[in-house]
Amino acid sequence: MDPSRSFPKSGAVAMEKVLTDDIVYMTANLNSKIRTSQRGRRRFHLSKEKFVLQGLGVACRTGAPFIQKFNEVLLKINQGGLVDKWINDALRKLSGASGSEGNTGVRESLALTLNHLQAAFFILFGGSILAGVTLILEILASTSCTKSSEKGI
Repeated sequence: MDPSRSFPKSGAVAMEKVLTDDIVYMTANLNSKIRTSQRGRRRFHLSKEKFVLQGLGVACRTGAPFIQKFNEVLLKINQGGLVDKWINDALRKLSGASGSEGNTGVRESLALTLNHLQAAFFILFGGSILAGVTLILEILASTSCTKSSEKGI
């Protein structure tokens, strides 16, 4: 094992060696996405599984009055997919790609909007109208049956 091959001087050198030598380069997930976007995403394969979960820690003073609200906002930002959107937008900008596919051919995930849910609301509204019409017809049928049975007695 040659240490000069195993431990390149920088991430940029390592990414070039990935293309020329039989090596792999392990680094932070976001770092690898940025470096491959800068050099042409199609030239590299990024693993789909993460080797180590990576996250950023945010430190503040113990007992700070804003901790609860701050944690709620961070949770909403993450659950809403904003961090992923910001990362994907930055990667698209770096690679010079446009649209939601970038230059990988893989469609990125999108946040659902009311436009995506419009068909479900139309189906719900149509079902409500159908249920209302059915109720009116049953009431009319019931009253006509009651009237005819009263005449027959």
